[in-house]
Amino acid sequence: LQLWAGKCAGAPEWQSFLNKTTILHEAEECVVALEPVLVWLEGGGGGGGGDDAVPRDPVVVVDLCAGKGLFSMLLAYIATQRPTLRGR
Repeated sequence: LQLWAGKCAGAPEWQSFLNKTTILHEAEECVVALEPVLVWLEGGGGGGGGDDAVPRDPVVVVDLCAGKGLFSMLLAYIATQRPTLRGR
């Protein structure tokens, strides 16, 4: 969140996302849901097994929490930082 705030501060398209008074609380709630999703994906969830030699199927995550999409944003960011999840 601090990285996004530093990069996107002042950008009008980010204001409704970053200026929420409840963003830290929502991030804490997302962590609870992110952990089992990341464990499932890193264990081969969605196809391809846990073996890196086997091609993995792409995974689509639909965020239906009816918020600003914080869960999806955090999942996408974390996935780009973990080599086992890049390109999924």
